[in-house]
Amino acid sequence: MHPPVFPPPPGPKRICVSVPPPPPNLGAGRPAGARGEALAEFPHVRRAAAVLAAEGPHAALLKLLAEVEDTNLLHRGGPEGLRFVREQAADILSGPAADRAPRLEALDDACIARNLSPGGSADLLAAAMLLEKAGRRMGSGW
Repeated sequence: MHPPVFPPPPGPKRICVSVPPPPPNLGAGRPAGARGEALAEFPHVRRAAAVLAAEGPHAALLKLLAEVEDTNLLHRGGPEGLRFVREQAADILSGPAADRAPRLEALDDACIARNLSPGGSADLLAAAMLLEKAGRRMGSGW
């Protein structure tokens, strides 16, 4: 195996050197959003990639919808919209895997009717898919 072309810099591990430290109130009753996910080293992306590899994309998306405090859902539907999507996704996940696709489509229709868009969860799923595919191509985990 070849050494990395760009070895990591010495010192503590950093995700991105240009991101300033979080404000002191991040996480104090406020959703962390994309910045919080990045500062926490993408825990939802890593978990979703593992679910994706084991159970497929429907399960990974539903897991994200059920767990993530999606700031886009909060912006469009408030706490009620977020709660609706989280509860529906958790309910779908608790049922038989064979029923997930049609129930996920029904949830999509309900979100459209309520003008809800889980854009944050969709972004995390896209990152998880990239991570999972890269792991398969490299022949190793992440």
